[in-house]
This record gives sequence, structure tokens and C-alpha cells, in this order.
Amino acid sequence: MGKVCVATWGNPKDWKFAEYIYEELQKKAKAFSTLNILHEIEQPDKTIIIALDTLVDSDKLEECGSDYNCIEASVREKIKRYLCGIEAEVLVLPGVLSRLERSGNSGKRIKFSSDPQREFLPLLIHGLYTKLLGSEGKLEVALDISHGVNFMPTLAYRTVDEVAAALAVARVNQVKLRVYQADPYPLLPPDTWKKLDRAEKEGGDPCEPISPEEPPRVRYNKIAEATLKPWNLVRYMTYGSDKRILTGKGIPDSSSMNKPPESVLMALGAYRLGALLQLALLVKEIPIEDVERALKEAIERWKERRKVISGPDLEVMSEVRLSTGFYVLLHGHALLKGARKLLLEDGSIDSDGPISTFEEIKKLRELLDGSTIAKTLVNRELSKLSNLMDMDILTSDWKLYSDALREQEGRRVKSGSEPQSGVESKEVFQRNFIAHAGFHDRVVELRMKEGRLEIRMRPEGWEEIKDILKKAVEEN
Repeated sequence: MGKVCVATWGNPKDWKFAEYIYEELQKKAKAFSTLNILHEIEQPDKTIIIALDTLVDSDKLEECGSDYNCIEASVREKIKRYLCGIEAEVLVLPGVLSRLERSGNSGKRIKFSSDPQREFLPLLIHGLYTKLLGSEGKLEVALDISHGVNFMPTLAYRTVDEVAAALAVARVNQVKLRVYQADPYPLLPPDTWKKLDRAEKEGGDPCEPISPEEPPRVRYNKIAEATLKPWNLVRYMTYGSDKRILTGKGIPDSSSMNKPPESVLMALGAYRLGALLQLALLVKEIPIEDVERALKEAIERWKERRKVISGPDLEVMSEVRLSTGFYVLLHGHALLKGARKLLLEDGSIDSDGPISTFEEIKKLRELLDGSTIAKTLVNRELSKLSNLMDMDILTSDWKLYSDALREQEGRRVKSGSEPQSGVESKEVFQRNFIAHAGFHDRVVELRMKEGRLEIRMRPEGWEEIKDILKKAVEEN
């Protein structure tokens, strides 16, 4: 999978026939949607349509009841009727709509309620991330926001940026992003307008117009493009103090089961600070399967609580919503995937906890792609460690980093490498920890074993840095 097309769709039933023209490559396509011209330009390996559950028919909605999988299947079936030969997956998400369906002299109102920021957005991010995570090689994503109602195009644009950044971390490879949009469809005389309807309105083919007349020309535009690198995800990694995964009816605020593991939050904080040592050590102890299970359970619980309430009218509403902790899990999953891909070994664990190596830290620098500052800080610390190895100061016994630096300073080999330890206030300790990319000499221990430099946290050192790591992703 190299190229993936993603498109937002509203209700395609009433779209008009047009000839879409992409002037940059002199491409043309006659169709009812921009999907055909997008395919002409991108030649994708995979296509994903984003649709809303508001497309479900009222009789099917009553039949499905609160079985959201049934509602999704019904919408997918409707969308695929209008794909007209293009293979695509359909991702169904909650919408907002109120419509009146008449039957004779009576009518039934159907109301769909949801919170786009806390349902459509996180569900779309998760859906696209999981669908594209297994892609091999270079990945390019093209988003078409020509169609889609109210909030869909805006939130989809926001989504693909975050998804591309998360995939850049998880795959340790940059992701190219392009965004397209067509000009508005022209206003035409009523008789011409009707001829451009789908022939199915007169019992014909839904992929053919009523009349074979030449359709209007509509310009198709590339409105944005970007290359997302791993460090781009950092701008989304601010979670505040409330880290619940779900909120709403029947969800206890204080339940530890409704919050992401503290270790995941610490790993994200370590990444945001460029503290690759702490990241490596945490990654070796966090079971990624637990994170995947928590994400899956959150999605399943949301689906279970997307209810259809029957009566004189029909209402579709969500009893729970996804909250900040869901993003912690998703970003944490991307980080664990990427870091595990780079670590040279599964990692050794001794009686006092995990151990990393000089070579592992060097490899993890690929996750800093996109940040000159973070790379510079880490490279400076690695240079200091390299100097220690060259001087044969380290042995097979664990040595506190500050002691190694004092011994080095005593030999008068390198100025500027004196220890940071001593009597430090909490504020000074935090400043030094961040300034040295996690290699604070008071909490790091070193040893040489079988010709390689092994590094670990002093066992009691985690308590000193835990709050620093968590705070790094709680505040801007």
C-alpha cells in the first residue's frame, strides 16, 4: 500500500453529473462525484469513504434498533451503490441531523444527535490510523473534501494531519499528505438541472445521468500538501488534567479502568522532552497489547451506548463520548509501535528494572525527525557518553553517572562535563533533567558489558522524574 485516497461523502443520491478538470496534470473525469478525478490523479492502492450514520433509512433504523453494526452495514450498502466501479472501504461515523419522513398525511421525525468533537473526530482518527497502520514502504495520503455535510470536511482535514503524524511515528517514516477540493457546482436552469440527475430517478442506472448532454465543467484543485514527520505528532500531545477515556451516563469519573496507564503517559512525556533513555526503558515494560485492548474496548463500549430510542419519533443518540484519555492511548500506541520497531533487542530486564544501550538510544533518534532542537540535545548527551567509553572509565559494575563524570573531570580531559548533581531544588532538578534530555547524572547509571555501554535509571530515580514526564504532556 503506497497511496491511499480518503474522501468525505454526504448523501450521493442527489448529486449532479459533471466533468471535473484538474488543470495541473490535464486530467478529466465525467462523474457524479470527485472520486473519479481523484483516482485519475492519484492512482491509489486503497480508497476509504467517510460517511455518516444519518444516511440510514428509517425502516432499516427501526429494524436495526441499537445494533450499531447493523446501522453501519446498512449505510455501507447504500454508499457502495454509488461508487460506480470504484473499490472502496466505507467508514461510518456518527452524525447530526433532524429530518421529517412523510407517509401520506402523517410523518415521522428522525433526529440524530452526537458531539462531532468527541465522537466523529476521535473515531475517525482511530479508524484511519488502524486501517493504514499496516501499510508498507512509503505512504502517501490524499484527502478529498469536496463532498460531505457541515462539520465533515473541516474535521476530516484536521484528522488526516494528526493521523499522518501518528503513522509517521508508528512506521518511523514520513507520510506525504495532499488535500483536494472541487469548485462549487454551477447554478443551472431548472430543465438542465433535472437532466443531470442520476438515471435511477427514472428507473435507470444510478451511475448514469438522465440525459447524455454535455455536463458542466467543474475545476478540481489541490488546496494543500505537506510532509509529516514523527515529531509533528508532538503538537497534538497536550492532554490537560482530565484523562478519562470515556465520559457520560454510567461512566464513573474516578475509575482507574477509565484512564490510560500512567506508564503510557510517562512514555509520551519522555518523547515530548526528547528523553530517549526513559522512553526506551518504559517501552520495554509497557505491554502494547493492553493499549490495543483498551482502545478496542472503548470503541465497543461507545457502539453499545449509541442508542435508538423509538416512539412517535425516532432518536439516535450517544450516552457516552470519547475523551482525552482515548487520545493518550492512541498516541501511546503509535509511540510504542515506532519505538519497538527501532529498538535493537527486546531488551533485558534485571532485578532492578529494564536496561537500554548506547546503540538503542542512537536508533531512537529517528523518532526525533522534525525537531532540530531535540536532536541537538540528545546528540550532545550521546557525545558525552561516547567520551566516557573512550576513556575506559566504566567497568562491568553499575556506576552513577555523576561519579563517572567526576572521574572524567579529575583526568582533565573534557571541560563542561562536570556533574549536575549536588544540592538541587525541585525546580533546578527539573530544569537540569530537561536540559540534558533525561541524562541527569543523579538518576542515571552506566556500565560496560561485553563491549557495549548499558544504561539504566537508578531504581529510586523514577519517583524523582515521574511528575516531570507526566507534566510534559499536561501543559503547553
